[in-house]
This record gives sequence, C-alpha cells and structure tokens, in this order.
Amino acid sequence: MLMSMHCTNLSYLMSVTKVSGRDLARYLNVDNSLVSKWKNNLRPLSKNTSYLKKLSLFFLETKDGLYLPAVLELLKTYYPNQSFEKKEERVQHLSHWLTQPYERAAFIRSYTTQHGLLANQKYFSVYHGDEGRRDAVLFFLDTVLHSKVPKKLKLVSQEDMSWMVRDPLFLQEWKSKLSAILQKGHQIEIIHWVSRASNALEDIITQWMPLYFSGNLTSKFYPSYITPDIPGTLFIIEDSLMILGMEGDSPKNRYTAMFSDSFSLQHYQRIFNHALEKCPPLVEIFNVTLDVPAIFTQLSPYSLHKESISVSPFPGFQTMPIELLDEILVSSGINTTSKERCLQYYHQLKIANNGFASREIYSKESLIQALSKQEYIYSDLSLIAGETIKAGHDQVLTHLRHILNTLNDSSDYQVGLTSEKIPFTVYVDPDQYVLSWSPSQSPYLMMAKEANVLKAFFHKYTDFWNSIPTVDKDKDVLRNMLNKKIMY
Repeated sequence: MLMSMHCTNLSYLMSVTKVSGRDLARYLNVDNSLVSKWKNNLRPLSKNTSYLKKLSLFFLETKDGLYLPAVLELLKTYYPNQSFEKKEERVQHLSHWLTQPYERAAFIRSYTTQHGLLANQKYFSVYHGDEGRRDAVLFFLDTVLHSKVPKKLKLVSQEDMSWMVRDPLFLQEWKSKLSAILQKGHQIEIIHWVSRASNALEDIITQWMPLYFSGNLTSKFYPSYITPDIPGTLFIIEDSLMILGMEGDSPKNRYTAMFSDSFSLQHYQRIFNHALEKCPPLVEIFNVTLDVPAIFTQLSPYSLHKESISVSPFPGFQTMPIELLDEILVSSGINTTSKERCLQYYHQLKIANNGFASREIYSKESLIQALSKQEYIYSDLSLIAGETIKAGHDQVLTHLRHILNTLNDSSDYQVGLTSEKIPFTVYVDPDQYVLSWSPSQSPYLMMAKEANVLKAFFHKYTDFWNSIPTVDKDKDVLRNMLNKKIMY
C-alpha cells in the first residue's frame, strides 16, 4: 500500500530534516500548537505570516548550517533559474516556497528532467509491514542492477532483521541480487551494528562474508560508546534513490518510505557520511599481490593462543616445511620476484601463527582429490605468485606426512576432517584477528579485528569443530589415509 504523508511544504521539510514541532516552536518562541497548524495546513503560511522570515532562517542558519546544503538543493530544484549566493536571496526563495501548495509533481518533473530517473514513479511512497519492506528493498536492488553506470550504495540498519530472515525465498533473492550488484562493479558501503546478539552476528558473517571477496564491499561498525545517528534502516543509491525504514510495535506496523528527490537524498547522504566518519573499519580488504606491506603490518606476532581455529579445503602452504616449499617453487619455474613474495608470506605467517592453528579442519573430498592426482595445484601459492604452482604427488604426500608428524609431536595440535564443502579458508585467533580468503575465486583477503566479531567467528567455528565426529578427529584417520591413499 502506498500513500503520501505530507500536505504542506513545511511538513515535508520538517520530516526530511528530522526537525520536531517542539524544536521549531522553541526557536520561534511560539506555542507548539501553532507549528502543528502550519504543518497540517490548518492555518496556512502566507507572505503576511509574521514568523515567516524567522522560520526560513531556522532551516538556513541553525545548528551551524546543518540543513543549508539540503535546503539549497531543494530550492535549486524548485527555482532552477534563480540565484542563491546572498543570504537575502535564500530567505526570499525559501519563504516563498514555504507558502506554496505542496505539489509533488513539480519536484518530479524537475528532478527526472535533470537525472532521468524514476520518470513514471511517485516522488515519495510509503510501504507497510514486512511484506512492504521486502517489496521496497527488491525495487531498490533492481534499480541498481538495471543501471548502466556504476553506482555506490550506502546501507545501515539498527532494526530487528526479522523482516529479512523470516522469508527464506526473499533472503535468497536478497543474497543473489547483492552478489550480482557487487560482481557488476557497483560499490557498497555498509555500517554494521556489532552490539547484536551472537547468533545475529553469525547470520551477518554467513550472509556477508562471501561478498567481501568481490573487493567492492566496505564495512564499518558502530562502537558501543557511540549512539547511532540512524535508529532505523537507511538504504541509499547515491544521488538516485533511498529507503528509510522504522520499526513498529509489530511487523504489520513496520514503516518504509522511499524517496527519489535530490533534497532528501543529499540530506540523508550527509547523515550517513557523518556516521561513517565516526565508525572504525569492521572488515578490511586487501589485494593479496598488491597490498603485501599493508597485510604484513596488520598481522600480529604469534600469540601462542591454544584456541585458534583454521578451516580450509586443503592444508595451506604455510603448514609445509620450508625445504619442501622451496622445492615446489623451484620445480614450478617461477621468476625470482614471485618466489620471494611467496617466501615472504610463508615467513610472515610463521611469525603470525607459527604456521598452524591449534585446531585445523580440512575437507575430506579435497584431500581425496589431491591424493588421486599426479599433480596438485596449490591455489594459495598460485595466487601469491601470480602464476600456477603445481606440486607432484610425492610432494603432496610429503606435505601431509609433515602435518602427521606435527600431530604426533604436539599435544596441542589437532586436525579434523569434514564431509561438508568448505568454500573459503578462515583462520580465527580469538585474541587478535580473523583472516579469510578464497584464492581459487578471488585475489582479496578479508581481515577483521573487532572483539564482538572475533567472538562470533570463534563461536561459529568452534561449533563446527564440535560437530565433527570424534573418529574424524583421530590421528589414525590421517595416518590411514596416507598409507592407503584412500579414505576408509
């Protein structure tokens, strides 16, 4: 269901600037009921209204000019051929506009002429309930997907996300469209709320982590000591379209508004950008080959933490002895620069985590495939080197025997084998950071250091470890596999 909220230009202006009738009445030194009458057209503003100039000055000058850029954008849309350089000109035009009837069509014609967007759509619409929210969000995402030019999206939500997760079909469509948007080269900036419950953060991990490997997703978070600037949901396609959503007392009463006018867009983009400036990075993205110094700077020295967890399809190159790594690199015939880069990573990872996590989970299927081939491609080494790095069958066996020897020599080291598919590598040290990458699919490495995120990752992958049958965490399983070269 769609409806208009406003009957006066003052009502619209107060709504998008989040100015309350009480604040305006206090500034004008009038009773709040008078502001309400102006707002609802019960006492129409006119050129003879004694408070008209002061009313205009409130939006042009208060709060160090917070509303001024958005007001000018609106006035330029409504009065495209007028000057706004002088204060008197701004007061004159805003005062005139406040006395005019509220006509959406005037804004629509001007805005769509300038931007070529939503020419047949309403300038402002409201959607009700969870179903309405989902309809609005799908329209929002489709607008980006149909754009022929790159767009930048700004996303933040402090709401209960039940409107998204209660409908599995919608959730799947949401993920699919977001992935398509990023793969097309559109950029997304998102502010996460890490004060959510652990299970909610795990949902965020599951939904968003694969998207980081596009390299087009930037995320920050609200620290616990900051009061969020945006209490509801705000989704913006920069300079094009925005959704503003608020929770009701029930899903039926959830409220979602969609705007396409430049005034609202400019105003809420400033609010989002102001919030973004106060938020530290939640996840940082690095190009594995181009950002080597930055990655090494972020990696902390080995902490001897006995609870770290690594999950990967196949053991990483940092778990092999240096002599074997050198042999594989030499036999692959790569150039000196690429070889040195691989060795740099090896030594840095040894410094950071001793080459091993305390618990490592590998894919049974990947191990079987590696053992059944005469040559195995190390995708992590290949990505770092910038060319394919292959190891012979005997070299793969030597690598796995080294892991078995480490198991025998260290009581703090464990390996688990899973039948589940492992789409990307994850390393979790609950005191320091999370690292994740998918070298066969993307050149990007993801790193997070925020404490609540580390806790959520650690909880998620500890549960994964505990779900593995005891027999598949027995040292004899790996030994049997190496001896027979099959999984019994």
